[in-house]
Amino acid sequence: MRSKSSRLSRTSRFEAGVPADPTKNMSEEDAAEWKKMNEKYRDKFKTARSFGRLASSDRSSLIRLASSLPVGSSERRTILAGLSKVSALEYNVPGIHILDNAQVFGFAGVYGGATVSDRAKVSGRAQVFGDAEVFGRAQVYGGAKIFGRARIGGTAQILGGEWDGSEGDILSGKWLAPGVPAGDQ
Repeated sequence: MRSKSSRLSRTSRFEAGVPADPTKNMSEEDAAEWKKMNEKYRDKFKTARSFGRLASSDRSSLIRLASSLPVGSSERRTILAGLSKVSALEYNVPGIHILDNAQVFGFAGVYGGATVSDRAKVSGRAQVFGDAEVFGRAQVYGGAKIFGRARIGGTAQILGGEWDGSEGDILSGKWLAPGVPAGDQ
């Protein structure tokens, strides 16, 4: 039987004893972006993982930082992606799924990498999951499913249907489903 170290050396992406350069196979543009993000955030995630879990004070600091960044910005997504290494069984977790003054109640569920932020509300049996975002003063309720890269914000009201992001950002109106306005109900 092979030892653990020999298996690791066989599957390692970088040569042992040589400093790894993660930008080696990146385009110049991607490498510049990586270096910029690395300078800005250093090794917060790497250091925290090396000790097992992120300290709650560090996690809180990162959450505050993410909530102060513009919704949809690459920096915010990077931070939230690092923090969303959460079990698939966890849902409606304040500070991970529910940010700022957002509210999730009833039988509604927010899980995976999805977030509800600002003053948005999710209720009823609505589900928000994947990388979806609900923000602003948007309201999602009924049996609506918001998933994929869907972005619901502004003053939009979603009463139902399945929204995967292919509709583009939904920022206003009252909707029964994608492409089906609710009218004055």
